[in-house]
Amino acid sequence: MAKAAAGWRKFAVLLLALVIVGLPINGFYVYALLVIAAVIIFTGEVRTAPRAWLAAVTIVLVAVAGQIWLAPPRIDEGHNLFLPGGPTQALKRGLPPQVYDQLAVDFDKQYPSEKVCKATEAGCWLNMGFPDRTFAFSADGIFHKSDFSRSVTQINFSDPTWLGLGFINEYRYNWYPVSDVQRASRDRRFWMGWKRWHLTMPWFQMIRLPAAYVGGELCWSGDLMWEGHGEHFSLLRGDQCRAIEPADAGRRIVGLAIKPASLAMRLTPPASVRLLQIAQGMLTVGALLGLLLTLVSVEVRRLIVPSVLVGLAAVVVALHDLSFLGGLRALDGGDDGLFYDGVGRMILQSLLSGDYTTFLIGFEKVFYYGGPALRYFRAFEHIVFGETFLGYLSLLLLLPVLVYKLFL
Repeated sequence: MAKAAAGWRKFAVLLLALVIVGLPINGFYVYALLVIAAVIIFTGEVRTAPRAWLAAVTIVLVAVAGQIWLAPPRIDEGHNLFLPGGPTQALKRGLPPQVYDQLAVDFDKQYPSEKVCKATEAGCWLNMGFPDRTFAFSADGIFHKSDFSRSVTQINFSDPTWLGLGFINEYRYNWYPVSDVQRASRDRRFWMGWKRWHLTMPWFQMIRLPAAYVGGELCWSGDLMWEGHGEHFSLLRGDQCRAIEPADAGRRIVGLAIKPASLAMRLTPPASVRLLQIAQGMLTVGALLGLLLTLVSVEVRRLIVPSVLVGLAAVVVALHDLSFLGGLRALDGGDDGLFYDGVGRMILQSLLSGDYTTFLIGFEKVFYYGGPALRYFRAFEHIVFGETFLGYLSLLLLLPVLVYKLFL
């Protein structure tokens, strides 16, 4: 009984740590902090004194209030696959005409009509699904609402594998090799785990900057369309940087990525926003440290084996596929992974929309294709970890520790 109570106390401390960092946990550094905290919590002894718990709750409340106060202004960010046409013409109706027309021109150039797969062929993009909304659903936007896909605090990417584009694993885009529009390519050389996957799906990204980013700078590589007066968009090509001016506040900037590996963007915020980001990060680290010092009695000797096992497991995963550590790669068409993650995303959206019947049905009234567990795991994983595989990674890191605990 005492052992069970101790276990529940440890879970309670971990829950307090989760409250401090907030959801979703979709960044590598925050996740790494939580893993370190979890190892310390579950190898240490949790204090039972009411005063210690009262102090811990106070730390958490102060941290949450401080993070709200220090929260940097969020940037509306939307993204989606680009396929011309479709039964609902969602992209044509939702995107600015200049933007849609330029995307369509780029698409026709990248995928000429004489090379397009036949709609009668299984796995051709023409007989699969099309985007049904302007901006794709993003699990990163569950707790931070936006009329785009999500709201973010930074723009900085050169590889879309690290951008968290959840639409790449929607089941409707289950294309086979016969399709001229492909999902992704992989570098099969064993030492290329750090850059194993390369997204080849055509897509776009739109951002809308708040006034707080005036004085910052946006640098990019590739094709960008920048909104000006009267909703007119200017096409900017190549490697450029541009200062954010007062007139840019609230206007839209669109990155065009029809050609694979053609778009990179980096937003440098003004000093006022950067200071808020730094202060919020320091507050999170300080609150986690204060929580552990208040509630957990650390035994260094008991830390060694779990730390080594978790560290080695992380190294093995990274050597095979670094994108597991906070990225999101396009799963292979026709494979089980795309089915379960794609169905999990539909289950999650049913839950969020209040369609509980569809949520409980789980896409299939009879589970003739595997069991229901993995699809629901992926749905709830996206709630906690956003558009990443960090929930799956957590199980991989936990496995060697459980084996050691049970059998050694």
